[in-house]
Amino acid sequence: MKKSILLLFLPFIFSSTLSAQIWQEHADQIVIEHLSKETNDFTLYAKDSTQTGFEITTSTGEILELNYTNWVYYVNFTDEIGGKYLIVKESNGNVLEVNTKNDWGPDDLEEWRIVVSYPIKIPFTEYSLSETLCLWNNYNYNLFSAPAVIINSEDELHNYISCAEGNYIEIDFSKNTLILAAVITQFRNPVDIGIITFTQSHENIYFFDIELLFYEDVGFYCTDRVTIAIVTEKMNNNSKVHTRRKYTNISTQLKNINFPYDGGLIMINSAEEFEEYFEYKAGNKPDIDFLKHTLLVAHGDRDLLKAVHNHQLIKQGENQYELYLEMVGSSQWLYSAWIVKLLTGKLSSETIISLNVKY
Repeated sequence: MKKSILLLFLPFIFSSTLSAQIWQEHADQIVIEHLSKETNDFTLYAKDSTQTGFEITTSTGEILELNYTNWVYYVNFTDEIGGKYLIVKESNGNVLEVNTKNDWGPDDLEEWRIVVSYPIKIPFTEYSLSETLCLWNNYNYNLFSAPAVIINSEDELHNYISCAEGNYIEIDFSKNTLILAAVITQFRNPVDIGIITFTQSHENIYFFDIELLFYEDVGFYCTDRVTIAIVTEKMNNNSKVHTRRKYTNISTQLKNINFPYDGGLIMINSAEEFEEYFEYKAGNKPDIDFLKHTLLVAHGDRDLLKAVHNHQLIKQGENQYELYLEMVGSSQWLYSAWIVKLLTGKLSSETIISLNVKY
């Protein structure tokens, strides 16, 4: 055992009052819960059997001997030198924590069992409304650190979707959770979505990382927004998901749009029409199947505009729809342009869409 500098020696922390013997799986859970408030990434190691007389040698040469039967854990922090020991008393589940500094951990740490190592990359599938005439609405938004919405039931999902007609793809909420994030930006550049990742940082703490791809400077402070939804394995209702964003300039350029002064709505139904308005200089042109999709691009300008808060596609009649946009004010900028890009199910070239913007 390497020598450890003990910064703090705590008496037993009573995480529970138990009379039954603590088995390994229960001890693992006790320790994971004990670490639930840690903010740094770490790997948790465990001895695979109970220990009696386990010793920790201090920097002064004193030996701390635990003369009771216990489960022994070591926490190695990813970006720090040093870790700490967590000792779970087998008879009642009480936890003893010993913090260390400038310590590389036990000499035989490679032989210890890894209980958990954060962050954990969580698999997911993207969930899209782009082949329907449904749009996301009523979600949270924030300019900098938007909280994500955790949806665990059909009733909850129904609160965040409005359909002009038809329906959306069903989700098996007995096995899955849907995560919905709306990211608002306010720069001189519209954005597209790049790579997204979903990771678990600690128990019940998750991060939704979103890469936003900058367009070229449009010459005005421009409010843009993207909405991303993913489906993953079932999460409990105590979970929290934080969004983080990364910006990448790919030199996409808007063209043939008197942005933002004229305002209005453009309906794009083919690759040729798409190229009339979007130029991807870096070769990152999105692969849009215009046999299945229509791209709607609405834009305009407004003093003190903060964000596009809500939108709905409303059917008015045969091949007639209204795109309703709700704006929120109180921006730090006196003048702002805005743009909304929506990929929907295929609309006929004869379709007429009116734009209704509420400020």
